[in-house]
Amino acid sequence: MQTLLIQGEEFFKGIRRELESLKTEEFKEVVLEQWRESKNMIRQPDSLDNVLHIVALEMGRTVDVGNYRKKNESRWLERIRHNIISPQDPNFDLEARYVIERHLLIESIGNLPITVEDLLEELEIPPGEQVGDLMLKALGHFILGINSKSGLLKELRKEIQ
Repeated sequence: MQTLLIQGEEFFKGIRRELESLKTEEFKEVVLEQWRESKNMIRQPDSLDNVLHIVALEMGRTVDVGNYRKKNESRWLERIRHNIISPQDPNFDLEARYVIERHLLIESIGNLPITVEDLLEELEIPPGEQVGDLMLKALGHFILGINSKSGLLKELRKEIQ
């Protein structure tokens, strides 16, 4: 909601500036063209819904698209704007896809049912690089559908034998 309000405020400030500039006849056509271009730079609040819907389907995730977007939109747009100047940039959807994919992946890590401590105790391995590698493999198995602690430990035992 805050993002929408900020975008609206920026839009109306721009309109006001443009209207003030129209008072001088010599800049009238230039200003009108700039205004036409600037109004095309505003994206609808739900413009990320289609990208999110496609990414979620492709990743096998079930999300309430509208609510999920509302919850994360300001964070996503902030990351997208680091690389894309205009929402009308042809790369906007590609960059949005990149940001949303990574967000869904990172969110998956929070649901991983095992911890480093589980690996150390259950697999009886010492702390070190192998633990980090096994956690990454566990995440891979988790993403592929093995979502129980026992199932993941079983797969990881195979890895270390």
